Amino acid sequence: MKWWKAPWLQKIFSPQVTVICLGFLFVLTFWGTLYQVDHGLHAAQVRFFQSYIILLGGFIPFPGAQLVLGVLLLNVLGYTLNLVFFEPLRVGILTMHLGILILLLGGAIIRYHAEEGYLSLWEGEGSNVASSYTDWELAVLGGTGAVKQVTATDVDASVTGDSLRFDPPGLTLSVDAFFPNARAFTSPDADIPWRSSAGISRIEPTRQELDPVQNVAGAILTVTKPDQSTEQLVLFGEDALPITIGDTTYTLALRHRRMPLPLYLTLLDFQRVMHPGTEVAREFSSQVEVSADGSARILTISMNKPLRHRGFTLFQQSYQELPNGAQSSTFAVAKNYGRLLPYYSTGIIVLGMILHFGQMLVQRARRNTRRGA
Repeated sequence: MKWWKAPWLQKIFSPQVTVICLGFLFVLTFWGTLYQVDHGLHAAQVRFFQSYIILLGGFIPFPGAQLVLGVLLLNVLGYTLNLVFFEPLRVGILTMHLGILILLLGGAIIRYHAEEGYLSLWEGEGSNVASSYTDWELAVLGGTGAVKQVTATDVDASVTGDSLRFDPPGLTLSVDAFFPNARAFTSPDADIPWRSSAGISRIEPTRQELDPVQNVAGAILTVTKPDQSTEQLVLFGEDALPITIGDTTYTLALRHRRMPLPLYLTLLDFQRVMHPGTEVAREFSSQVEVSADGSARILTISMNKPLRHRGFTLFQQSYQELPNGAQSSTFAVAKNYGRLLPYYSTGIIVLGMILHFGQMLVQRARRNTRRGA
């Protein structure tokens, strides 16, 4: 294990590197918070916390949070292995570092496996389905009334050229093109080769926005029906077109991927409090009815009081108010597989601190006893 004791490697595992990483994280957090005010939450997340390198002025590199956290994880892991194999056992210090490793692991799970979306409801409206911010799907809807039979599949740029089968109703969709962000054009004089809901004559890709919520997807599809007849369609944004097969009419939709929720949420009342003399909301909240597991309860979701249920967390995010007085509330929805890991890691870190300082007190008491003797 001589290579493990190489001076350059041990410098990576040193406490000095830990302090430097924490300093960078402090700067990134402060800087990202200021950036969020003018550019929005998603832009700040992408620029500072989901990047490895930030280019200042377009050419000066500065470490992003992903790079800093990666170095910090390597630093803490190496230091922990030193404690286990190459230094006298100090249970408290070792326990604290294990807690920090679990905390970093929880952050990685949240970063790469958490699902995020939104749910918008008008007063009196209810739903048990949220929508993804960034991911899109193709769906075929059938049935009458409020209850629909839905067959859906995720879609992104990689499916271009693929054939997607929907049973029922026995449709085959050939994806001629899919654009994660697109622009559509109309022209009354154009010879349009496809059917669309808005008379689109041309659709083309465009650069994806830094804020993924602003991206509007588009797709060019060739539909093959069970009788082998074909038709080319264009869907742009949250769009849908009817398709008739025999005596039955189905709906083909391009939409943000739906996230089924383990509850049914009904917005009963939205309330907001404005800053005096301004049109800026100081706080806002939603009174909702939550139906789940055969029972219903009424509670309030506010800016600092989210709703948690079976791994899902619903946060009060924004609202909309029409001139006629109608109000809607939008909830951010997150399914976080590593949600409990920060709590576990914090408990382990506290336990390690108790063990460490307890051990120090015992050692000091023993030294005082020997001196007194």
